[in-house]
Amino acid sequence: MNTRQLLVGLTILPFLSDMASANVPVGPPPECPALHKVVVVGGTHGNEYTGVWCIKALARRSDELAESFPSLNIETLLSHPEAHMANKRFIDTDLNREFTEEKLVGAKDRHPTVESLRAQELNKLLGPKLGSKHLQTDVIVDLHTTTSNMGTCLIVPEGDVPMVRAAAYVAHKCGGEKGEARILVHSMPRNQRPDVKSIARHGLTIEVGPVPQGVLRHDAVEKTEKALHFFLEYLDLLNKRSEE
Repeated sequence: MNTRQLLVGLTILPFLSDMASANVPVGPPPECPALHKVVVVGGTHGNEYTGVWCIKALARRSDELAESFPSLNIETLLSHPEAHMANKRFIDTDLNREFTEEKLVGAKDRHPTVESLRAQELNKLLGPKLGSKHLQTDVIVDLHTTTSNMGTCLIVPEGDVPMVRAAAYVAHKCGGEKGEARILVHSMPRNQRPDVKSIARHGLTIEVGPVPQGVLRHDAVEKTEKALHFFLEYLDLLNKRSEE
């Protein structure tokens, strides 16, 4: 992800990591239903290999995950196979800019691209984002790397209380600022957000860097898997508290 794009409309909140050390509550926020279906997405940008590796590893551990997090239905998805096979960020346009209300609704009125067509497929598979209260997916976790020195960066929407709490929990478990765990909060309304995770009821991005494009590195995989593990752990705890 491009750093300049990343920081537009975002706020860096390192203090959330410190707040997490003060026993951030795991209990459900008010009016928060249990979150069961979780889709872990990799390869939204085709030349970011870490997420692709991680979703393949998750798929191989499906029985173990079901035992560790019994309240979760965890699925994996390769978001942009064509770009990944070409070792490119995208083919025509950035897939993670194709999920605004304007683009999803107006797709028939503009020249189709590889990514606009894939966005329609993903919206049907995981959503739909617009016009329905019955979304198929509770949470999408989008796995990314960046060439910037962001450490382990958790990106969440402002106002999404379960995801903000989850990010604080994960950042604390990953060592906070000392462990180079950071939280970014963006203020875009859901219908205007252009990213794949906005299809679901809730969404979180795990982004690790610095990592060169088109490179798979063990330390980036380990940091991503660690953050993802604690995120799934938080959701499972949240569901158990919701059912008490």
